[in-house]
Amino acid sequence: MKTVFFSLILFFFTILLSAQTEKLTLLNDTTLVGAIEFDNIYEDTILFSEKGNKKIVKYPISKIASLWNDFKFYKVIKPHPLKKEILLPVLLDGKTTVLKSKKGFFIGYGDDFHHLYDKQYSSKKLNNLYVDKFANQARDLFNNCLSYDNRKWTNLNLTNRDIVEITWAYNKCEYPQDKQVHYLNHQHKLRRGFYIEGILSKISTTSFSDTKSFTPNFAIGGQYDFITNAHFNALVGLRLAYRHNNNNDGNSYYELALAEIPLLIEKRLIRTRLNNGIFIKGGGIIGLGFYAERKDWNGNSRYTKILENSILIGYTVSLGYNHRIKKGSLFFDVFYEQNTFNKQLDILSLGIRSGIKI
Repeated sequence: MKTVFFSLILFFFTILLSAQTEKLTLLNDTTLVGAIEFDNIYEDTILFSEKGNKKIVKYPISKIASLWNDFKFYKVIKPHPLKKEILLPVLLDGKTTVLKSKKGFFIGYGDDFHHLYDKQYSSKKLNNLYVDKFANQARDLFNNCLSYDNRKWTNLNLTNRDIVEITWAYNKCEYPQDKQVHYLNHQHKLRRGFYIEGILSKISTTSFSDTKSFTPNFAIGGQYDFITNAHFNALVGLRLAYRHNNNNDGNSYYELALAEIPLLIEKRLIRTRLNNGIFIKGGGIIGLGFYAERKDWNGNSRYTKILENSILIGYTVSLGYNHRIKKGSLFFDVFYEQNTFNKQLDILSLGIRSGIKI
């Protein structure tokens, strides 16, 4: 169980790393340092716990100016004609600011924000919505600074990259002494994870039923959170696993090499701290691989069966703990798996998983 031991050491050692440091700035210019949690940027309140204080406080959006949660910078704006404040991620912060909305962008000049619709959400033409507000003004300035031709303006797309690029040039030309910060390339997200697993597996089949109860195995893998909202996370992963199991007399055993794709749903059951908690996961697994049955005949060991491109299907459930650290999070799960390989081998696995999301 060296893998299991190493997983535990890795988890508890890493948890000693510096914790998250996030900031919330109120309208009165007071900046609080601590931990922030929110699942939906369009919600009305933000949960915050000040550093050194375990108390969780709800701050209404109407009292917040901006926040930084280690992964993105957000500003609260009340653009006309909207009746209430909204919290939006900032792509570019400067004299002229670019914020990303559900259906496009907000371009800000001080406290004045203009909504710019994305073409995929609107049938209106770019010139009707944007050029009069921003591009014509920017074009006049760029003509003195940059060699932009008419095709550049005609082909201007409402994408993150194009809007940030042109606003950056606008700020640099109009306000050369002013500092601006480009957030588009530096947005950390808790969406990619890497982990190792220590596993106890039992393999059984009608022709090989007299197996030892459980045998130590291992796996390594990664995962990607492709859906994240206030209710659950949906994860897809890739795992490389090794399984083997001996029979009781030691004369034969199975070896399996697998490439598996877990598709899981994750839900937090208990909040232990902001962004931390006890989570349950469950879902299906599909995989490909091969196995070999090795038998010992009169002291000579040889493989008697190898099946290539065999399919594994199954399910898994786990219970674990997530702990946020600076620029990432640690997770530790205890899991149960039941799989069928090539309709011949039934695999029961119990194990622990330890890893990090960045």
